[in-house]
Amino acid sequence: ENIKTFKPNYKTGRSDIALEAKALENLKVYLKLLPGNEENLANFVKMLIKDLKKYHTLSVRTLGRLGRKSINPKSNEKEIKALTNEINWIRNQFGDNYLHKILKRVDNQKNEVIIAVENNSQTNLFE
Repeated sequence: ENIKTFKPNYKTGRSDIALEAKALENLKVYLKLLPGNEENLANFVKMLIKDLKKYHTLSVRTLGRLGRKSINPKSNEKEIKALTNEINWIRNQFGDNYLHKILKRVDNQKNEVIIAVENNSQTNLFE
């Protein structure tokens, strides 16, 4: 009977949009918690926020680094340090001005709009 009624359970993955929203929220909170003497790091975090809001160039793995664990203004030092390490890792991998490089590379490309029209006529060609 157990075999007859067995239904497998599949884990559903987090959607990319939800992960992006969590990453964005974490970065906003982190920016508020960042000490004033960390100007370079603050500029990089602002660039990440701009990227998340406007350009969406970060991969799901990178978003996961920023959004898997959420922080809030009452987070302890260990949680904040963990996010700082993730941001520094991204900064070391991509560079301080990665977004500027990407935008410069695609600046000369023209945007194209493709319009498709579906033919829904129900006429029979073999009549």
